[in-house]
Amino acid sequence: MQKAEALFRMFFKEDAEYRAFRRKHKVIIREFMPSDICSIQFILEVTNDEGRLWSFNDKPASVVIDSDWNCAFLTWCQDVKHRDSKPAFVDITPESAITLEWWQHGKQKERQCVELLEMPKEQQEAEMWRIWRLIA
Repeated sequence: MQKAEALFRMFFKEDAEYRAFRRKHKVIIREFMPSDICSIQFILEVTNDEGRLWSFNDKPASVVIDSDWNCAFLTWCQDVKHRDSKPAFVDITPESAITLEWWQHGKQKERQCVELLEMPKEQQEAEMWRIWRLIA
C-alpha cells in the first residue's frame, strides 16, 4: 500500500468498508519520480463519474504525499454540506506544523496553524488526536 493510500485508509473504520468504497468509487493513485523541481511522490484522488474531484462521507477528495513523507496535503471539495464544521484543507509540514483551513462558497473562512514542536510531548499527542478527530 502506498503512502497516500495508507493515509486515505485511516478515514475508514474497517477494511471491508474501505474495499467497498474502492469498488464503488473511482480512486486513482499516481506515483511520480521526485525531482529538483517537485518533491511530490504520490497523489490519490477520488472522482465522480465526470472525473471531477469529489468528497464522499467525510473522506478527503485528494491526498498528496511528498517523497520523504514529510508533507501530507488532504483536501475536501468545497461547499460539501456535511463538511461545514470540518476543515477543507489540511497541511502537515516537516517541522510538525499543521495548518487547517475552513472554506465556504469559495472563500476562506478560517485558518488555524498548530506548532507541535513548541508543545510538551503529552500535549503534542493530545493535539494530534484532537486534529484527527476534527478532520475524520
